[in-house]
Amino acid sequence: EAEEELVPLPFTDTVGHWAESYIQTLYSRGVVSGYSETSFGPDNQLTRAEFSKVLLNLYGISAPPVIENPFKDVDSEAWYAGYVAKMKEMGVIQGYSDGTFRPDQSINRAEALKMIFVIAGKAVDDVDLSASPFTDVDLNAWYAPYVLSAYKANIVSGYRDADGNLTGLFGPGNTVTRGEIAKIATLIFQ
Repeated sequence: EAEEELVPLPFTDTVGHWAESYIQTLYSRGVVSGYSETSFGPDNQLTRAEFSKVLLNLYGISAPPVIENPFKDVDSEAWYAGYVAKMKEMGVIQGYSDGTFRPDQSINRAEALKMIFVIAGKAVDDVDLSASPFTDVDLNAWYAPYVLSAYKANIVSGYRDADGNLTGLFGPGNTVTRGEIAKIATLIFQ
């Protein structure tokens, strides 16, 4: 198998960042881009709309023009409308019970993992929930099997302290950053 050609990153804010190599992999594949020629924003939060675009780009799935808008809070003319409609069509997202998608809301780590597993067609492993390394993952929650399957596959490890030691925390409700998504996406699609 040929070695993947990595393109040098033009961003000044990714130099030395813990996610630099993951960002470089996705950038080289044309999956992610920066905010400008020199800024990627690895610690910036991702909105639900931005995340929809990144996920579809990972698969090279183009977003068709919106014929029928599935959500009442998604403007058919918005840049993300096609991505969101395609994600709904593929069954990756359902939206909220009030008929909204909330495109500008930050996506949290649990939601992001589930969406990645669904679009990747990855089965949730039959994991032993009682063997969870995370003290903040509710074992009865809808997201627990996704988090623990990702942990078992070495896709996520949870937070580390200043010395680099694992804290036992995953932060399922915490917003996900562009750097974190670069890592998860790179590892799940290896």
